[in-house]
Amino acid sequence: MSVLIATYNRRELLIERSLRSVREQTYANLEVIVVGDGCTDDTGEAIARLGDPRITFVNMTRASRPEQPWHQWLVSGAAPGNEALRRARGQWIARLDDDDEFTRDHIETLLGDARARRLEFVYGQMEMETSPGTWTLNGLFPPKAGQICHGAVFYAAYLRFMTFDLECWRIPEPGDWNLWRRMWMAGVRFGFVPRVVGRHYLEGPDRERFHAAGASS
Repeated sequence: MSVLIATYNRRELLIERSLRSVREQTYANLEVIVVGDGCTDDTGEAIARLGDPRITFVNMTRASRPEQPWHQWLVSGAAPGNEALRRARGQWIARLDDDDEFTRDHIETLLGDARARRLEFVYGQMEMETSPGTWTLNGLFPPKAGQICHGAVFYAAYLRFMTFDLECWRIPEPGDWNLWRRMWMAGVRFGFVPRVVGRHYLEGPDRERFHAAGASS
């Protein structure tokens, strides 16, 4: 079981929120692949201080980006996300943003449902912060833009040949929704668990703009 996290200079949130939630999982047989998108802070040293042999940190050269900030946001984390996928060795893949968190039973819940229903891809609900201190539930079936969170998905590792499209900003679509949509259209066996499996924290003005456009993921 592999948990993949892309990060860029958010050491405190990564350590205290996302990695903490992964390390506290009720399902412990996992590896965590954290890939920095050209981090210039002490993310690597901070992870090493945790002393958790399940966690691997790799810092890659910062990926090239489109010129416009909005287009940059659409593919944010895509290149390190693909590198993390390339390095994953587990039979299942879970993804998490470096500022979000899993519930303690995230993996146990989604893995159990995937096995029980012989699913290739399963996702749950996330508590989403839509404004400071205001939370709503995100996640519906069938999947659609704005109702499937990056940190809520769980899928079979043999789907690793399907990667983030670094050019999807040209459509424009966010990288995670673009990937899930392609999986759905390819006939991957999807399932949905109507229970909260994590929290997705407010990302700032770009998040609000994305919601207004009706295309959040």
